[in-house]
This record gives sequence, structure tokens and C-alpha cells, in this order.
Amino acid sequence: MESVDGGGALDAGAGPITSSPIAGGGAVGLTPRERTVAELVADGHSNRDIAAQLHLSPRTVETHVSRILRKTGVRSRAGIARRLDGQR
Repeated sequence: MESVDGGGALDAGAGPITSSPIAGGGAVGLTPRERTVAELVADGHSNRDIAAQLHLSPRTVETHVSRILRKTGVRSRAGIARRLDGQR
């Protein structure tokens, strides 16, 4: 299923949930778009920067970040970065 951001553009990165090594020891189920957003978060980009780079609305990015936090069980953007650093 594709999602639509606030601007009406299709979120081509939305798709079936795939296995992701972001959580130590198990599959989290991040979508490809969530994985991309997680990598940009880990690199220190703001939601606004990520939105501009991926042609999404900042609210859509905020939703992705919230889902990443929930799925990985971390509580902060720094936690996302630490998880990814352990996988890179």
C-alpha cells in the first residue's frame, strides 16, 4: 500500500514491511522508507531537512520517526543513531 503525504505526492518508499537489522537481535519490520528516514535521523538531519530531501511533508517525516521509535523500542533520535551505528 502506498501512502500519500500532505502535498498529495505518493510516498514511493512506503510498501510492504521488511525485516530490518536496526534492532539488535531481531527483525523490527521497518518499511524501506522508515529505514531511509532512520538513516537520515542517525546522520543528524532534522525532520524539515529530511522532508526536503525526500520530497515529503515534515508531518509525514514526523510520523515515520514516531513509528521508527515505537518499532525499535528506543526513546530518542540519539537512540536511533546508536542502533544504526551498531549495524553499519
